[in-house]
Order: sequence, then structure tokens, then C-alpha cells
Amino acid sequence: RDAILHLLADDPTLTEDDVVVLCPKIETYAPLISAGFGPSAGSSAGSSAGAGSGGGGDGPPRLRYRVTDRGLRDDYPLFAAFEALLALVAGRASASELVGLVSLPAVRARFGFDDAAVASIAEWTEATHVRWGLDADDRARFGFDPPLADNSWRAGLDRLLTGVAVVETDLALGPGGVAPYPVEGGAAEIAGALADLVARLADLRDRIATDHSLVAWGELLVKAARDFLDPRRADDWQAERLARAITEAIDDARLGAPDDDLRVGFADVRALVTERLGGAPRRSELLRGGVTVTSLTPLRWLPYRVVCILGFDEDGTGPAHTDGDDLTAVDPLLGDRDPRAETRQALLEAVLAAGDHLVITRTGHSERTNEEVPPAVTLAELRDTIVATLAPAEPGAERPVDPWSRIETRHPHQPFDARVFAPGALGHPGPWSFDPVACAGAAAVRDRAPDLPEFLPEPLEAVAPPPVLVGAQVTRFLRNPVHHFFRERLGAHIPDETDATTADEFALALGGLDAWHVADRLITARCAGLPDDRWAAQERASGALPPGPLGDDALTGIKGKVDQIFARARTLGVDPLETRTVPVEVTLDDGTRIVANHDRRAGHEDDQPDHPDRRPGPARISYSSLKDHHYLEHWIELMVLCAARPDVEWRSVRVCRADKKIVAVELVPRLPAGAERAEAARRALGTVVDLMQRATREPLPLFPEFSRKLVEQPDADLGSAWHTDEGAFQTSAGAGDDVFVRLAFDNAGVDDILGLPVRDDDPDGDADFRAERFAEVLWGTVDATAMDLETEPTTDDAGEDDA
Repeated sequence: RDAILHLLADDPTLTEDDVVVLCPKIETYAPLISAGFGPSAGSSAGSSAGAGSGGGGDGPPRLRYRVTDRGLRDDYPLFAAFEALLALVAGRASASELVGLVSLPAVRARFGFDDAAVASIAEWTEATHVRWGLDADDRARFGFDPPLADNSWRAGLDRLLTGVAVVETDLALGPGGVAPYPVEGGAAEIAGALADLVARLADLRDRIATDHSLVAWGELLVKAARDFLDPRRADDWQAERLARAITEAIDDARLGAPDDDLRVGFADVRALVTERLGGAPRRSELLRGGVTVTSLTPLRWLPYRVVCILGFDEDGTGPAHTDGDDLTAVDPLLGDRDPRAETRQALLEAVLAAGDHLVITRTGHSERTNEEVPPAVTLAELRDTIVATLAPAEPGAERPVDPWSRIETRHPHQPFDARVFAPGALGHPGPWSFDPVACAGAAAVRDRAPDLPEFLPEPLEAVAPPPVLVGAQVTRFLRNPVHHFFRERLGAHIPDETDATTADEFALALGGLDAWHVADRLITARCAGLPDDRWAAQERASGALPPGPLGDDALTGIKGKVDQIFARARTLGVDPLETRTVPVEVTLDDGTRIVANHDRRAGHEDDQPDHPDRRPGPARISYSSLKDHHYLEHWIELMVLCAARPDVEWRSVRVCRADKKIVAVELVPRLPAGAERAEAARRALGTVVDLMQRATREPLPLFPEFSRKLVEQPDADLGSAWHTDEGAFQTSAGAGDDVFVRLAFDNAGVDDILGLPVRDDDPDGDADFRAERFAEVLWGTVDATAMDLETEPTTDDAGEDDA
């Protein structure tokens, strides 16, 4: 747009009628043209008004332009929806395809899906592990023998509809061996409508599987349009236009048929209908005034003073899709048509058709990763030709500045970038952009303070501490103290990582998170006393496993690892089937009460053997990797028990994985039983409660893993513990990668965090810097009150090894 406006401003004899914009992929770029150019100035405006014919109001000058060569599907949403329907029923009916079909307005109106319903369907699709295929019969079309129904839409719907009527209890399967997925309330109606849609698709698939006469095909397709699509009241005419387009396509084909009894297949009929739907919806807009935006074909060799080629990228200069009836494309021979060469020829003709100016644009960078993308082969050849033409003719002469750098201009991504308005920055004597709104945005960016203020210059006012704390609240705080400030004081939601894409392919192996879910369900089943066979049957019925023998291998591998975890737990005297709990309540010196319920899987306090490995207390069996916040969770449990019942030799046990091996944490109190132990436990809990109160006033420089390493390995390189390249939500990411940590500490690096000076109101300690001071307060208290028998054996007074 701005390049055209510059050409119009520099040459008073140039008008919009002298400009053509050619798009190798007009369907992709037509909506972008409308968005970038804005409304057309209209044919009534003057044709030689310098930089554009119309006033832009608050925006840039408006251009007169017409986007031509577009099909009916591009202008009529109902036509595009019908094409999507035909493509889905002819293909694999993948999860993403059907969710996309459900999202179309005409389909939503037909089946009564609102925004919440579409979101629920997308969530169900992922939760029930739907991949592709309507049912087992649909899979048979693609060579599945024997037919496989797992991960099909029928399997997913069976789970949903069974979940409407059956409550899942103790991994019990519903009728027919179906694993129910809970569907409650108004969601049952959505599930029913989705089942109706899939049933209609299956019926349509069966009907198109056989050949019909052209007349029968016309009736079938018109009925399919009515069954699946319901335009809004204002667009009823589109339904009539669609039915007419289908009928016209069939009638035109019948003119060449020998008789009405000729039976044809769906592929041929679909090609006839989609070709008609892609036809021009109205009379040609070519040469009707203004800038003409069209594909490469209609105006071949027609000269224009200004030729613009929009989207000269690799995906736009390659051959179009292969026609299924084109036998030469299946087995090409020397002398056959070469689609790629034809596209290159059309581009060459466009270049040679330019009279005064040639403007070429390409993306240059990946929209997803922003990595530089090499130019298309055709453009690279054009570049090499230009560079060779402008190279000095005399051998040995000094080569001037790269001529291509004088021809190619790299534009900023944002329209309000300062370079867009800096004279000469983009190869033009004056500013490049004509957009006053973007100019105001650039000025705002320039004038704002170069240094943003601190996120929180001073701590907030203190809030009254809660009189009662649940043990889970304390452990949740220690999991991430910075999150505690945003969550409890600011009420900010902490988002989890989500994958917006829907998987369409079978999983050949369980990924890390998927394997964890399966293993966690096995551990839960065993702790509930359920047999492994019931768990395995539930996993197979849920579709969570790879198909066939691959799923059996996955179950065997997970079961073997879980067996090792339970075997290690049994050596520590952990009883997985124990269901009794220990209710405890502790009152701290400031009056705060901490209440909790702890399980007794590590033993019961009324039946204590003398062996230290049989001490009572809570125990957890987990498939998760061991993290430092897990250690703190067990420490809090131990302190609460010691403060409430100091006469009992408590322990807190965790058996889990770490570095591909089975590990255990077995925390016990350091101090002997009695009043001294109770007092130390209450002081330790008071320290944590004080940290919680401080964390409601400001984000504390306290991070479980990073702070522990700072205390135990002060001379180590802490950079990797603060920042990694894996992202904020990865399990091995550093503390500084967390999105809220970056916000709270202004994207501070490890040296910035370690250099924060201690304030007068910080807890007492010897460290001169805040991160180290808070780390010593927390982990020093942990080390003074508890020890891990698995890593720190103790020796009694007689010199015998108690561990």
C-alpha cells in the first residue's frame, strides 16, 4: 500500500488505473488486501489525486482498488462450509477437521452449538483421545484389517454418551466395555447434538460410497446441504444460491452424458461441484478502474506502468495441487506439462509486463518463529540475474556495495516502528508510511519513559493474617512464593501451559506427560486396592494408549516402573492400602492455627516398632520426578505432626523417580522427642507463616530449587538454575523463566537477583543480599529441624548405624 502511494505521490501522471497487483495465491491474500488497503475509495473519486484518490480520515489516503478472480467460496461462507463438509466426509474425518467443521457458523446454527458448546467439543475431543475416522467401517476404507475403532469418533461418543447415564466408579467399565467420560447438566444436550452430527456424517459417507446417477447425486448433495448447514436468516439466499449451483453443475454434466442411467462416483461429482463453487460469483471486475488485484493468469502479458507481485514466497511460486484425473502428473514423461515451469513462466511474464516500476514483496521471516526464510528459487534466480547485470564489466575492478542491498528493503514488522517514519531509513528520502495513526503510535513509543518503573517500588500494606491455615495452603505457598503474591494478594490467575492444537494422528508411543497420567492412574488404583487388570482394561477402553500391541508394550513398561516404586516403598514399611488419617491441629505463638489431615501409610503411632524404618507418618507414592518443593511439602507435614504430637517418632516418606531411577525421601526430626522438639517445630512453622505474610505484601526473592542451591552450593554456577532455554512451563526450566517471576523482578538476570541488597524489614540473618537471606531463612530452618535418612544417615550414642 505504501509503495503504491509513494509511486502515486512522486509521479502526477500516474493513476490507480496504471497499477496491477498480482498474487500467486489470491485466495490467501485477498482478505489481507482488504485489511491492509482499507475500504476502496470508490470509482467516483478523482483519478489523479496524487497520493491516492480518497481521503483516509484518521488513516492513510484511500486507494481505489478491486479484488478480482475470486470464487464463490471466497464471498459466500455457506459455499466454503459445504466444501469443508465434502472434504471431511471424503477424507479421514480427523479430529481437527471435524472440530473445524463444528466451528463454522452455518453448522453451529444447524445443530445449536454456541461458543461454549464448541469449546466443550474441542475439550472432549482431546480428553477422549479422538484422532481420526468416524468408526471402524470408516477406517476399513484406508486398509485397516481387522477394522479398528479405537480413537475414532464413535469410540469417543460412546464414552461421552455412556458418561451421561453411568457414573464412573472404581475404574468400572460401562455396557459394552466402554469407559464412561463424565458429562453432566446441560452438556448432555451438546453431546447428543454432536452424536447426531456424527451419525449424519456416517450416513452420508455410506451413501457416497456407491455410484449414483447424476440426477440422484444432485438430490443427495442438495439434501446434505440442508441436513448440515443452516444459514442465518439474513443469508437465506445463500442456501438457495448453493442449491442452484449444485443443480447447475449436475445439469451441465448431464448435457454430455449418453443417458440419465450413467452412474458415476463421488470423486467425479465432487470435482464438478467444487469447480462450480469456485467459479466467478459475478461479472469480471477486470479493467473497471482503480488498482486491480488479481491472480497471475487473467492479465498475462497485459502491460501496466506499475506491476506489483504480492507474496513472492516459495509456497506461492510452486505448482498448484495435482488434479486427480491428471494421469500425466501420476507418471510424468518428457514433453508433458510442467506446472512449476508454467508458474515460473507466468511470473516472468509479470516481470516483463512492467512498464515503469516493478514492486515485489515476500515474507522474509517465519510467522511462527521469526527465523529468516530464504527467498523462493524463482526470486533467487531473478536476484542473481539483477546482480549479474549490475556487476562491473571490467575484470579486477573493485566491486561496489552489494547492489541487491540497494534494491531490497527489509521493512519492520510493526507499522508503528520508528524506522517507518525516519527519513531515508527505508530507501525513501522522506518517511515511508502514510498512516498518521501509526505515526502517533511511533511518537508515543518514542516519548514514553525509557526506563519503566519498578513493578512494585514499595511493599503493599500488610493484611490481617488468616486465623486458620490449612496445611495444603502452606505447602502451596512453598511451591512458588512469587505465585502466592499474585494469586492471594492481586487475584491474578496463574495459567498452565496448554496445547491449542488437536492431535490427528495415532500415538506410536506414550510421551512424558501422557505416560505420567497413565502411571498415576495405576498408582491410584493400587492404593485403592483395585487389581491391575481393571486399570489396564480402563486404559485400553479410554483410548489413551497407542493402538494394538504398541499399547500393550506401553502398559508393560509403565507397570514395570511402578512395580519398582512400590517395591522400594515396601522396604520402607509403607502400606499403600492404608486409608486412615491423622487429624492434627497446631496453635502457633502468634495465635495462628494450622489444621491438617495426614494419612498413615508409613505406619500408625499407636503401634510403633523399634526399627527407625518403621516409624509412623504420612507417605506418598508418586511417578513424578523429585523436586525440591516436594521435599518442602514433606517437611511441613513433619513439622505439623511434631508440633502436635512431639512424643511420637514421626517420619514423612516419598517414593518417586529421579534421573531414571527410583529414589526415596524419608524425613525425620533432628531433635529428640519432647517439649524441645515441639517448640522447634512451632518456631519453624512460625517462620513459614511469617514468610507467607511477607509474600502477601511483595514478591519475595525466594524460589525453592534456586534458593536451595544458593544455600548448599554458593560457589556453583547458578545461571542454569535461574534461566534455561526450555521455556517458563517446562519441568526443568529455571526460576527466572517463570512468567510471573519475570514480571515481578523486571526480567532480572541471575546477577541482578543475587545483588538485591537486604532491607531493614527483612528477616534477621547474616547474609547481605535478599535472595541469600531468604534462602537461609527457609532452608536453614529446614536443615535445623529435619534430616533425610536416605541421604544423611545418623549414628546413635553407641556408635551403631541407625539408618
